Amino acid sequence: MTLLLLCAYAYRITGDAAHEWIGVCVFVLFIAHNVINRTWYKTIFKGKYTLRRAVMTACNAALVFTFAVVLITGLLQSRAVLAFLHLPGGMLLRGIHTTAAYWGLPLTGVHLGLHWGMFVKGTRKISGMNGENRARMVAAKVTAFLFAAFGVWASFDRDMFAKLFLGFSFDYWDESRPAVLFFAAMLSIMTVYVFVTYYTLKIAERQKMLYKSNMFSELEVISMKTALCYFSGTGNGFDLAIKLNENITDSSIFYIPNIDINVLNKYERIVIISPVYCFGVPIIIKQFLQSLSNYKNKTFYGILRFGGFSGNAKYYLKTIFDKNNLSCNNIYTLQMPENYTLSFVPPEKHIDKQLKKSRITIELIAKKIIVNNKDRIRKNLFSFCDRIHEINASKWATMSKEYFTVTDKCNKCGLCIKICPAKNIEMDNENILFKENCLACLACYHRCPTCSINYKDKTYNKKRYVNPHVDLNKME
Repeated sequence: MTLLLLCAYAYRITGDAAHEWIGVCVFVLFIAHNVINRTWYKTIFKGKYTLRRAVMTACNAALVFTFAVVLITGLLQSRAVLAFLHLPGGMLLRGIHTTAAYWGLPLTGVHLGLHWGMFVKGTRKISGMNGENRARMVAAKVTAFLFAAFGVWASFDRDMFAKLFLGFSFDYWDESRPAVLFFAAMLSIMTVYVFVTYYTLKIAERQKMLYKSNMFSELEVISMKTALCYFSGTGNGFDLAIKLNENITDSSIFYIPNIDINVLNKYERIVIISPVYCFGVPIIIKQFLQSLSNYKNKTFYGILRFGGFSGNAKYYLKTIFDKNNLSCNNIYTLQMPENYTLSFVPPEKHIDKQLKKSRITIELIAKKIIVNNKDRIRKNLFSFCDRIHEINASKWATMSKEYFTVTDKCNKCGLCIKICPAKNIEMDNENILFKENCLACLACYHRCPTCSINYKDKTYNKKRYVNPHVDLNKME
């Protein structure tokens, strides 16, 4: 849609008839985009507004209004699509149409900037570009900066200020200049707004995190004996538990698959540290919370770590607390390296960056927990992800039996049998066998010393992931 939008601006190059039909295509795609994302409209007046959400809502509303004005004024002066109606048109309509259309350029740039991080991650995943090549990463950033700088020059060259504020309604293009320069100029102008939006919000959110960290440091610490209960296959949860233990006095770490729930009776505050599995939580977390249903007098917190996107996982976990009549003060989310790497491998540089950021975030979460921070947990616009989770979760029990194979490299060390939290793996006549009680934690896949366990015969040469900051031998 963005490429067609750029073509729509080139009506002095494409001609009026092509301009109108390109405009029709843009609006069809715009309507389709809104239909696909219609859940957003239902949540406008729901939930808490962060800076990012406020900017996004204002931008989206402005885009809808702008496109509506462009559509109406465009139809009223149509000479190709609605030529049979012989509509009068006029200079006023042309001026409003042109001005509204040019406002679409920065607004689209802001909209893309708000989603730029998601776009980059998706592109890396699809293309297989992992960003481990530092020279390539630097070259990409320098190129983006130079293109944005070109966009600043193009803004003056194309006199964008006048176009945005009804300076004139005609947009001439010198035919002696190559057409490709026009498209490069328009794209670069949009890039300026992408660039400014993305980095401004990134800096603002970082400053907000520092402010919150200082704010919670000044509140009174409520001393409570705290149990840090975690589940992890590759060490990410264990890493968080260790960091929390360093920041919360009188706290103890427990590995959920091996925990004796009677021990928790002497703890006043219980923190559940869980991975996000396909927008929800693993079955072992559901079972564990069900086993704690008699601990209604305890104060609970949840910490959800995710690799790519958490969906509605916070509210999903809240419903599990509610079903078991457990009082949950708050649930926090933070991003850590993706370990569901059956289809792709995250770049090592990206892993290091996420681990460093997660340690800063978990320190802030610890400060919130020790002052008994409490907040309302609400549904978000991704509540439809709950159904996706349930559909996928129903297949996990037989996942390893159906899709895992063991190569001849297996040295029969038995580590996979030892570390499986569901006791789903056994040795039979020197052969590794998978049963039908898999939790999809991928501990066996990632931690096999010879990388002998493979998924659908597609992962023979793929790197495995384990958290580099923890001793996994101490996890069990």
